[in-house]
Amino acid sequence: MLTRGETVLQKQAEQALREGRPAEALGGYRRLLNNVRALGGAYETWLAGMLAAYHKLGLRRMGGYLLLALRRFDEAQSAFDPATSPYEWALCAENMGRQQEAAAVLRSAGLPTSAAMALERAGDGQGAVGQWRAALLHERLRGHPYQTALAHFNLARVLRHIGESKPALVESTTAQRLLEACADDFETRGERDRALDCYGVLLRLGKDTGSFENLAEGYLNSIRLLAGSEQRSLVLQYYDDFLEVASAAGEWHAAAMLAGEAADFSVGLGQMYHRYYRQRAVSLWHEAARQNLLAGGPVEVSENALAASIDVAASLGDLHIIGRLYSALAELDLPSDKQARYAELAARRRGSRPSPPVESPPAEHWRRQDAYPEVWLQDLVEWELAGHPAWVLARLVVQPQALIATNRAALRALLVAADEDFSLENAGRSAELALALGEVMVYEVLRPIEELASHPAALVRAAAAAAAGRTPHRRSFGIVRQALADSDATVRREALQSLRALHFRDAFASLAQLFRESADGEARQAALHAIGQIDTLEVGLFLIDVARQDPGAAGETALRYLRGRQTPGLASMIHHAAMVESGSVRKALEALLEG
Repeated sequence: MLTRGETVLQKQAEQALREGRPAEALGGYRRLLNNVRALGGAYETWLAGMLAAYHKLGLRRMGGYLLLALRRFDEAQSAFDPATSPYEWALCAENMGRQQEAAAVLRSAGLPTSAAMALERAGDGQGAVGQWRAALLHERLRGHPYQTALAHFNLARVLRHIGESKPALVESTTAQRLLEACADDFETRGERDRALDCYGVLLRLGKDTGSFENLAEGYLNSIRLLAGSEQRSLVLQYYDDFLEVASAAGEWHAAAMLAGEAADFSVGLGQMYHRYYRQRAVSLWHEAARQNLLAGGPVEVSENALAASIDVAASLGDLHIIGRLYSALAELDLPSDKQARYAELAARRRGSRPSPPVESPPAEHWRRQDAYPEVWLQDLVEWELAGHPAWVLARLVVQPQALIATNRAALRALLVAADEDFSLENAGRSAELALALGEVMVYEVLRPIEELASHPAALVRAAAAAAAGRTPHRRSFGIVRQALADSDATVRREALQSLRALHFRDAFASLAQLFRESADGEARQAALHAIGQIDTLEVGLFLIDVARQDPGAAGETALRYLRGRQTPGLASMIHHAAMVESGSVRKALEALLEG
């Protein structure tokens, strides 16, 4: 339902349009579009009115952006000149299924990555190969090893698809070498997310080429990095998927060890799935022994595998399976004294009841659809668009989103960026764009916000800092950190407000790092405020440490956020901390337990 004010404003805009005052009508419709959650019929009515106002004002290109939002791509395309608005024109062509035409315009505009993707969708593998090669020769790619690695990966992917296996292998090898080097470099610089991206691409490279070595490198390094992050819940998904991959590849020893690691990790995560993974480890070690015998391998290898299986079964207390495993050991071609010993151990457990199988963990508890993002395309698109706000936003407007409000917020920002009188030299309009970008609240707008965060005008930098606080991604902290060090007090103030607002679950590691490293008391307090809004056991432990180590304002804040927190397992941690403390700190922690 529309508010009374919106109803009045809509009538005023419609009247202004009828009476030949399109500029006035346009202003009214722009204000109405602020309600990105309006019902579809009302919102489309506003877009239609705005389109009519643009038409009367002769602003054909601006009307084209509204037609993009209305998905009337044929009409929208006629509003864009491919020479001056190539990306917008190509978006229309792509959405009408005319991929070859889109690719031709993108190629002419110097956008080879986008052209290659369009040609792939058109089924033109040879043409796509040419554009991926052109991307590798692009002047802007020099000095960007990560993006270069992705271009080699994509070239290899398409070459494999069209059957050119030898050149594909060359490109895959180059991509692997560059990705490994980039991952090491990113990790050394503390850019864990970027290192994860590299290993994610290596993982996909292993899937595409059938290389278990690449798969193992990708999975194991991803698990290692995720295990030390706030994305730990993803680790079981990676373990589970790698278990399936290793088993399918006949890598039984690797699969068995992975199952054991998954069990240990499940315990550390506080999940009750460790028995399931230990049962898997038992069967996988048994299978490793069996497959080694079938392959004619050394009998000692099978003996060791069965012994490992017994160790895991013992941790489960499963005497029945232990007896079966000793029986299998007694049947191996081993010295007679060993065979006799194993047979005796098997006999001792004869008649033991088998343990019931444990159900596998329900996938919905920890599986995520976005666990394997296609960064090999996403990150190259970001590199190619280079933060061009109109192009980034136009792409968002035409993409189906989980929330329709995202498309609408992107349209509002697009109408600012594409306006005839918009200029980056105009601080007021640039600040307006920064704030509008922040309302979109998706990862893709961060690159344009980053560009505005370095604007010469403090007004724009402050708006960019505010926008970062509306965009809940770890990358936003880079903008906030930069703004916290700004020479302008207004920019720093906006950065503090944004820091307090960035309290999404995956933000904890970035917030904790900023709290520890900052010498600015206000920034530390803002980070601690945000941390206090996140309810996890790890956050609770962090707050306990702050309360114990900082008797000043930070300690008082930490105690305030601990008070009344119902996180499972936290009370015992507070009790343990109180027992090893003394004086006022002990009293404060004991007071938390008293409620």
